[in-house]
Amino acid sequence: MRLPRFLTLTLAVLLAAAGAPALAQAEELQVLRGGSYHEPLTAYKVGERLFLNAKQAGELYGAQAYWYPVSGRVQLNFRGRALQLVAGSAEASLDGRPVALEAPVMLRASQAYAPLSFFLGREFGEFSGMETQFDPRTRLLSVERRSSVGSVRWYSYQDYTRVVLELKKPLGHTASGRGTGGVEITLPFGVLDAPEKAEVDDGFVKDVSLSQGAKAAVWSVRFAKPGLKWRLRELEGPRRLALEVASVDPAAVVNGETDEKPAEKAAAPSTNAKALP
Repeated sequence: MRLPRFLTLTLAVLLAAAGAPALAQAEELQVLRGGSYHEPLTAYKVGERLFLNAKQAGELYGAQAYWYPVSGRVQLNFRGRALQLVAGSAEASLDGRPVALEAPVMLRASQAYAPLSFFLGREFGEFSGMETQFDPRTRLLSVERRSSVGSVRWYSYQDYTRVVLELKKPLGHTASGRGTGGVEITLPFGVLDAPEKAEVDDGFVKDVSLSQGAKAAVWSVRFAKPGLKWRLRELEGPRRLALEVASVDPAAVVNGETDEKPAEKAAAPSTNAKALP
């Protein structure tokens, strides 16, 4: 009797393994990326879990995506950082750091499919710089870039103007003068909520603007007249960049790092702090 039981058990396991993929239901998810509709994304539903085509998902998030069918591996490159998913594995590798998946990567129609929950999670969001939401009722997947650069404010004093750019996380920056007419600050990998521009016209600063490039945010400040001096500093509590513009070296007229209160050598602000509209 042992042999028939063994054969029966083996047959049951094989049937279950063969039947599991058959339960997967294919569908196409509508995708909204940055407020615009993107081409649909192929997905499979297994039980209550939804799996996304890993290569297509990588391209959606702006990665260079590679699928290696022999090894069952998907590699997504985000600006020199590598994410790997392997068919049958319940772990993703983020720059060599293992991250647990809700379920193993599934192989279907010669493509790898990763759990949707991974793309909705914090680890992937921080790694890719994107926020993901999914509406199970409408089957709509929404993807937005995580902003790292906040709003611009300015403070007008008698002897100088301070223009402040809020930073939501540490970012590198480079500043260069635009002749005698202004300053341009580039923040590599900086992401804006939206482009902004506003007139200041307080005698030191003419206008300020924020624009989004492909790989950087750009903060531009135009002076009200030629020959003005400027100084750029990074301040804490909260983290921000402060550009001070004056007729002389700002170090000679600026005292302190508080935006809301005037420096001791400066008169009270001529206007309240203003944010870009």
